[in-house]
Amino acid sequence: MTRVAGRSLESIVGPLAESFPQVERSTIQHGAQINNDRINAEEPLRTELRNISFYVADFALYRVEEDGVILYLATGENNLIFDNIGEATTQLLRTKNYVPDKDGIDKVVRSSTTVRVNLSNVRLKELRGAGAFNDEISYLEIDTNNCANLTEDEKKLAGVPYGQGDNFQKNMNDLNRNGIKQARICVLNPDYVKKNVPQYGAIARVCRLSFFECDAGFDAGGRSVSNPIFHLRGIPNATATNYFTNQQK
Repeated sequence: MTRVAGRSLESIVGPLAESFPQVERSTIQHGAQINNDRINAEEPLRTELRNISFYVADFALYRVEEDGVILYLATGENNLIFDNIGEATTQLLRTKNYVPDKDGIDKVVRSSTTVRVNLSNVRLKELRGAGAFNDEISYLEIDTNNCANLTEDEKKLAGVPYGQGDNFQKNMNDLNRNGIKQARICVLNPDYVKKNVPQYGAIARVCRLSFFECDAGFDAGGRSVSNPIFHLRGIPNATATNYFTNQQK
């Protein structure tokens, strides 16, 4: 079992608005951390992590700038959905997008830990098939056997869920050994962003990591925050019981 400062991480299942209060925010894992444990954790934890899907601490913010549609991928401390979990999840379920305020946008954009990706420089494919959000979601497909030709923006995007340098290559090798020949990272279609982003504003989505049988893909365009089978991984919050008790009063 993975431990942080002597305390054990756990995977809490349920809709995001229900699982989030049960986990200490600062310990919620990012996609790259979970993928690292999917390789390095001891059994049976390694297999367990590969068999479940996660909401992750990474946060996706989209806006239109002079040089194109920009995706900002922030870390958990700047996750604006975590800052306003009730309103954010309600907006995502009702309108598909969370619209943060200017102060929140500025916090994400100015943070030194935020990754800026110009989607104009990412070779996106349109998502097709039954149930696909055809006008909403695009994806980057990475050949896990040969990923040397990625553009700089593709490398930045792929590094968020799969790590940098040696860690990235280890993830690609591991996926390939497990029969996943194409790693998929989903993002909002740039045309969708242009049509839906408020003037001088931004729209935000949840980030998610799927299980191995679903190709272990990373989704930076998630809006289904009520899914009962997704997990948050972190240290359980000691006040969670009191939180739910108070909610029922």
